Amino acid sequence: MWYDEYTGNTYVAYADKIGRINGTSITQLTGATGFTSNGIWYFARCNTTNIFMCNGTDAPKKWNQGTTTLSAITTMPATWIAGNYPSACTSWNRRVFAWGGATDPDLLYYSKLDDEDTWTAGSAADSPGALRIGNDGQKIIAVVPLAGLLLVFKRKGVYSISGSSTFGTTSQFDQKTFNPQLLSNDVGAISARAWATVDERLFVMGDREVYQLQETQGDSRISVGVVSRNIAKLITDIALYKEQITAGRIVTGK
Repeated sequence: MWYDEYTGNTYVAYADKIGRINGTSITQLTGATGFTSNGIWYFARCNTTNIFMCNGTDAPKKWNQGTTTLSAITTMPATWIAGNYPSACTSWNRRVFAWGGATDPDLLYYSKLDDEDTWTAGSAADSPGALRIGNDGQKIIAVVPLAGLLLVFKRKGVYSISGSSTFGTTSQFDQKTFNPQLLSNDVGAISARAWATVDERLFVMGDREVYQLQETQGDSRISVGVVSRNIAKLITDIALYKEQITAGRIVTGK
């Protein structure tokens, strides 16, 4: 399911179809042409025409809401081949960002400015490209815009990406100024959808805790806190309690 802030519509991918939710009903918008039920589809857009879609199994697609079929992306990175297609995407500052390839798990790709159809890297300020996040080879799990930054989560570690403009407006970031910075080695995400924003605060589910991130006045611009107890310990306690009940041993205090 995906909410399109440009049109105010909510879309859902199901079986081999895309539908628009209208109150309690779903209006089918596209049939099976160019669309499969493989995996979970992610949606993003950087202008008001086409929507970029990917699922990690099929080649990424673009969809114009005025049509009933999907189209292939015109220019893709040479590394986007079967077995290494991006599995998730988001938009930030008039570009689409995609990640999750099997053979380049730590690369974050970004489209040309205002063009989700062009991904071949170039040297111009508005060209597409890719960023290697960290030097550990760990897979990028989730990417979330927050407080003018783009936060990139791995299983262990979160990075922030900032940039500056050479176009005259702050939203047109020059790709040459993208600057990933490590915020924390302790914070991570368990999936691309394991997060939610509430009142300009970002909550992320990690392996052991739920984390809260929000804008601050410090140099990092983002503060990180823990808002839950150790989930791993709680799960262990529940499993132990179940085992004790099965064995006929009930222990209080668990």
